[in-house]
Amino acid sequence: MLKVFALLCGLFTLILLSSQTLVYASDSIIFSASERPYNHSYADYAKQFWQWQFSMPGNEEHPIKDSTGENCVNGQVSNSSPVFYLSGGGGGTFNRTCEVPKDKGLLIPIMTVVASPNEYQGYTFDQIQGVVRADQDSVQYLNLRIDNQTYGTDDLSPYRTNPTSAFAVNYLCCPTLFGGEEGLTTLASADGYYIVTKPLSPGKHIVHFDSGLGDSPITCKDPASTSCAFAQDITYTLNVS
Repeated sequence: MLKVFALLCGLFTLILLSSQTLVYASDSIIFSASERPYNHSYADYAKQFWQWQFSMPGNEEHPIKDSTGENCVNGQVSNSSPVFYLSGGGGGTFNRTCEVPKDKGLLIPIMTVVASPNEYQGYTFDQIQGVVRADQDSVQYLNLRIDNQTYGTDDLSPYRTNPTSAFAVNYLCCPTLFGGEEGLTTLASADGYYIVTKPLSPGKHIVHFDSGLGDSPITCKDPASTSCAFAQDITYTLNVS
């Protein structure tokens, strides 16, 4: 009788753990890497993210230079995108506070890169794709936290887009931010790790992400590693309404 009871208890525990895992997965605020959030691929979002970044002058009001979050809505006020774009910072540590519409998901640029012949003059498009691929091949760590949900390198690695097909960007922002000839429209390729979330509930939310790339996974393992070729550590306090 005791053996039967122990067996039933073990079976109940296994079922409970399995159901909890399924509930946790279904409750994840981010879409999986195999999904098409809002009927777009992750490669589509990578392209749209960079078209947004390039659509604004590269002055102190550009979201990539924003140290407080006061400029996070720039270029997004009247767009019809199903996501609200968060921005990288070109490396370094940033703490930003933003107002976010309640009916939009987030696009979170965990680690990203873009390149075009405007910066790499004389390069073929295949070579441009090689540039962005080599850059993201050297990524050493990726971390994301959205409130109490955390994701590490193993969780985020499947989200890599790999070099995208060609898409048009206008270098309105440049050469201040990315180099190249200002105002030139050209074809670009992007690579990296772009996360898309479901809409957050109304109220206050914390989004934190950090990432780094470099030649050595031993020394480039966190934002404090001085040997990283590039590292960023960004926290957003989001007021969703």
